[in-house]
Amino acid sequence: MSRQSRVGQAERLSRQLCILRLRRHYNNDMRILAGTALSSVLILGSALAAEVWLKGDALVSSVEKKVQAFEPTREERRFDQIGWAPGILAAEARAREMGRPVFLFTYDGKIETGRC
Repeated sequence: MSRQSRVGQAERLSRQLCILRLRRHYNNDMRILAGTALSSVLILGSALAAEVWLKGDALVSSVEKKVQAFEPTREERRFDQIGWAPGILAAEARAREMGRPVFLFTYDGKIETGRC
């Protein structure tokens, strides 16, 4: 076999390998697209079905009333009116501007839940 024919054969094999790789990527992309589309349809369909079937349901209404009863009142939400600062340096700068002291509060957990 001559050198030229070996080079030609290597080029053909290289092209075939490239085509196989492209096909594999295309197939994977199509699978991902099909999976995403199917998931979207199922989620949207479920949401629409729940909206239609659960509208005016007595159980849903009672749960919503109980949830609203547990929500904090406007007075209980005064905690949100505190001028929180993202860090001690920002708090000190703001305190200097306002001529007020800094109250340093440290906490480990989720303060926004309102529970210790």
